[in-house]
Amino acid sequence: MKHIFIVNKISGKGQNMALMGYLKDVLLALGVDHEIRLTQYPRHAKAIAKEYVDIEDVVLYSMGGDGTLYEVINGMDLRQPLGVIPTGSGNDFYRIFDNKEVYDIKEILDRTIKADTRSIDLGSFDDTRFINTLSIGIDAKINEDASYLIRKSLITKGPAYIGAIAKNVIIPKATKLRIEIDGELYEDEEFICAIMNGEYYGNGKHSAPQAKIDDGYLDVTLAPKCPFYKVYPKLIKYLDGKHLDDPFFQILKAKEIRIKSPEPFVYQADGENYHGDSLDIKILEKSLKLKI
Repeated sequence: MKHIFIVNKISGKGQNMALMGYLKDVLLALGVDHEIRLTQYPRHAKAIAKEYVDIEDVVLYSMGGDGTLYEVINGMDLRQPLGVIPTGSGNDFYRIFDNKEVYDIKEILDRTIKADTRSIDLGSFDDTRFINTLSIGIDAKINEDASYLIRKSLITKGPAYIGAIAKNVIIPKATKLRIEIDGELYEDEEFICAIMNGEYYGNGKHSAPQAKIDDGYLDVTLAPKCPFYKVYPKLIKYLDGKHLDDPFFQILKAKEIRIKSPEPFVYQADGENYHGDSLDIKILEKSLKLKI
C-alpha cells in the first residue's frame, strides 16, 4: 500500500511546512511506501489526486482545510481510502469527530496513518462531489463576501465573516426557489436553503446537529423570508443549532433534491462559491472509505 500525502503548503498559516520533518520521520519509522506532494497553485490538490486514479493499493491523505479536502474528493478515485489531517483554519468537516479549536496534528498523523476505514456518504451536484455542505441564500452570500475580503487581503478571516454577516443581515435578500425533495415540492422565497452531510459549517457553526455522515440522507434546512428585524435572531439561532424545535424552520431528510430559480443565485459547496439558477443534488451512499 502506497500512502500519498497531498499537502496544502499554505494551510494553517504555514504549519504544514513545519510538520514535514515529523511526517517524514513517522513514515520512515513505520516503513511504509509513501509520497509527499505539496500543492503549488489553486486546485492543484484536485489535479494531484487525479494522477492516482485507477492505481491500485493507494491511500490518499488530505492535509489542509476544508478547501483542500473538497479538491481531493473531487479528483480522487473513490475506490481508494482517504485520510483527513485537519490543518486548516476552520476544519468544519473534522469537527464531527473532534470539535477543537487547536488540534495535536502529530497525534492525528500517527493515529490516521494506522487507522482502519469506515464508509461514509458524500453529496453530489451536477457531477461535483461535496463531503460536508451545500447551501443557497444568506449563508452562501456571507461566505462569498467574506472570501472576497480575505482573498483581497483586506482583513483576516474572523473580521471578514463578521463584516459579511452584518452586511447580509442589514440588507437581507431572499431567493425564490422551487425545491423538489424526493418527489415532494416546496416553493417559496427562502433566506436559507442548507443541505448538510456533516454537522458544522461556517467556521464551527453547529447548524445541523442531527446530520449523520453515514445514514444515507442529506439534512435540509429551509428558512423562509421574514421581516428584516427577525433575520438576525433567526440566523443566530440556526447557526448555534438551537432551531430544531422552532416551527419557522423546515427540517427535512433527502436523497434527491432538484432546485430551480427564475434568477441566478449564489451557492457554496464546502466553502467553494458558485452561481447558477438550478441544481440537481443527490446522496452518494457509503461511497467514501474514510480513514479516521
